[in-house]
Amino acid sequence: MQIKLFGTFRKYGNGEAITLSLDKEISVNSLKKLLIKELTKLDSNFNDHNIVESSAFAVNDEIIADDYLIKESDIVAILPPVCGG
Repeated sequence: MQIKLFGTFRKYGNGEAITLSLDKEISVNSLKKLLIKELTKLDSNFNDHNIVESSAFAVNDEIIADDYLIKESDIVAILPPVCGG
């Protein structure tokens, strides 16, 4: 599965996306936990789990709920919360 990176997440991986292997469908909640582990592998200083937990996720340009089941073939976007004007 490919996770497109936006905002603060662009500093990880190649700056565009992270690829994760799944052996079964997983919920967004499970993906968040998996993504936190992967970001920690990519950057041992990563410790902002809250930003992953509060981010929205989308598949096919549509925001998905935490119980949505993500498939290996899905291209997922992680959309961090933003503030400012």
